[in-house]
Amino acid sequence: MVNILYLFINLEQDQSRRSLMQRSASRLGLTFQRVSAFDLQRLGKEPTQHAKSTGYRNERWGLRPFEIAVFESHRRAWSIFLQSDAELCVVMEDDLLFAEFFRDAIDAAAKVGDRFDIVKINHSVQPRLMGRPKSISNGHILRPILENVSDAGCYLLTRHAAKVLLQRSQGYSSHLDDFVFSPDRRLRTFQLFQPACGQIIHLDDVAKSTDFTVSTRLLQTDHVIKGPRPFRVWKELRRITKRTGWKIRAFFKRGERVDMRSLLTDFVPIKVD
Repeated sequence: MVNILYLFINLEQDQSRRSLMQRSASRLGLTFQRVSAFDLQRLGKEPTQHAKSTGYRNERWGLRPFEIAVFESHRRAWSIFLQSDAELCVVMEDDLLFAEFFRDAIDAAAKVGDRFDIVKINHSVQPRLMGRPKSISNGHILRPILENVSDAGCYLLTRHAAKVLLQRSQGYSSHLDDFVFSPDRRLRTFQLFQPACGQIIHLDDVAKSTDFTVSTRLLQTDHVIKGPRPFRVWKELRRITKRTGWKIRAFFKRGERVDMRSLLTDFVPIKVD
């Protein structure tokens, strides 16, 4: 049996979210280990030398404090994984609801762990280019991710992927989602179908009926740091070039654009007491 480590990122003060994740783990017959989230309020008091300062070579001119906090939290999770003896690791945010088949889907993916580096497990809401479906056990499917995707709420990764992500984020200037799932990483990156969990912020009916709010480490009021006009023009040219390349690659791989939001219609989360 493959040794899988389950990590969820959580702030000390977000006890309701911690309780939700622990109760969900119990319901699924799993053990989730908590990773202390990088506290936004301690920015500047903890080492954050990995985020680049503003510059023309950056993916983004500069990152907002909460974006740095999110990225550093996931770097912390990757490090903890590599310090363990686990073969695979599931990294999770703490606002997830899970499908009944979550554990089965992870086990199915683990059986083909030599075929991937990263598998995105959770739902997202934006249409994205995906490659041809590849069946794994118990009816689950993996599709190659052919462009940047959002929402790194839950993903499965190998030790190789964790090492690559840590090494290449020694100096980062992009959002976590763009960094982890980007084809630029040259990692074998897939999306699980059907997605086996979803973040509460994307589940309207649940969000309206729950007391859970957006994590305090994600709250921010500062504006996006866009940079000077020459940088914005250069960034747009790079974006157009990348997207054109992704579309050409998708064409030759017989890929297609998938409406990820529509999949949420069929998502039924488990009930947690």
